[in-house]
Amino acid sequence: MPQLALLKPYLRHIYFFALVGIYFSIFYPGLMSDDSHYIYRMAKTGHYNEGHPPLMAIVWGLLDKAVSGPSLMFCLNMALLWGAVYLLSFHLTQRGINSWLALHLPYLPWVGLYAGWIWKDIIFTFGYGFLSMILCCKAKNRQSFSFGGAVYFFLVLFYATAVKYQAQFIAPFLCYWFCTVQWPNSKNLSYFWKTAILSLSLVMSNSWINHMLIPQTERNHFWQYVKIYDLAGISVRCGKILLPDSLIRVPDLKAIEKKYALLWEPLIRSTDAPLKATSNDHERKELVKAWWNAVGTHPLCYLAHRTSLIFHGLLLPYQVSNFKRVLFSPLFYLPFQLWFMFSRRFIFPVRHLNKMGLGLIAVLFFFSLAGTPRYIYFSTYCFFLSVPLALSQRWFSQCKHNLLEKKYPIC
Repeated sequence: MPQLALLKPYLRHIYFFALVGIYFSIFYPGLMSDDSHYIYRMAKTGHYNEGHPPLMAIVWGLLDKAVSGPSLMFCLNMALLWGAVYLLSFHLTQRGINSWLALHLPYLPWVGLYAGWIWKDIIFTFGYGFLSMILCCKAKNRQSFSFGGAVYFFLVLFYATAVKYQAQFIAPFLCYWFCTVQWPNSKNLSYFWKTAILSLSLVMSNSWINHMLIPQTERNHFWQYVKIYDLAGISVRCGKILLPDSLIRVPDLKAIEKKYALLWEPLIRSTDAPLKATSNDHERKELVKAWWNAVGTHPLCYLAHRTSLIFHGLLLPYQVSNFKRVLFSPLFYLPFQLWFMFSRRFIFPVRHLNKMGLGLIAVLFFFSLAGTPRYIYFSTYCFFLSVPLALSQRWFSQCKHNLLEKKYPIC
């Protein structure tokens, strides 16, 4: 029919918006957890603390003035998610089965599992994914950023970094990628200095804003919980309490062992918790000293504690069992991530996306406070974003040819 013939060029766009509409019908106005409600209260009251990102609360507070509730925060997250999918499908893979597969990325169970939640992990993940696709498009078209485009890029990067503590360790990857796109003919040393300057500016400005927004009374030195949790794990494994006396409520190793699990709250914050947080600078100095002594004296116990946390809590989630536990866990696709990251068969964006994803796992090995699978949702998302690019052999062949001619240095 003539009408259908007229619609044919727009078929993929129509299908794209249909997929977006279905996604909204499933998750709108967004899913809220206890953490989400806590940040929403911060947004309403304007009282911020160190345990949750002030910038997320500020943005939410501004959106809440327009429409009360989580709906606009959810829409912002979806704009980042589906914006990345649009760029991936319509500008990067463009045609063929890879383009159609890219459209369905949000519906993959590994991606859709957490996509509807209003969490800082989700903002960090979708923000970095969206910026990665922008960089891919710029690289493919050999375009640098305009001044306005660069400002927009770093505003989104700042927001996506500020909401998640571990994001500051991944930000240099995106800053480096930005430098290779913006100044493609620079030397490696120049890339290093530019990346360092951009990354430090990003982290320091975020720290300054947090310092200005969080009152002294609300600074609970959240880093201390990682140290206390580590000391509890080492103590359980070496059979001796290694924590300072000032942090012990119940001086019984069995009581600590009973509360020691993949979550830290039962150890410190429950009503019958055997441990407590520091209350002054002297206790914090004692805690740091005890942590260094314990790690230096019992390094294998420390590594066993961190490995157990990463493996059982993140790579092989404890929420599901049997075959599903492996199939839907990051452990299932970890070998592919490693292949994508190290193999020179793949173009730069594929390798770099997986470097970022695995880089977060490496950071979490030392800084994670709990074994919660959503902590590595970013790693999962980066991998699945890279798959359509890895399968786009036409782009790969073109990039490889250009690389040989030294015309496309970032591949």
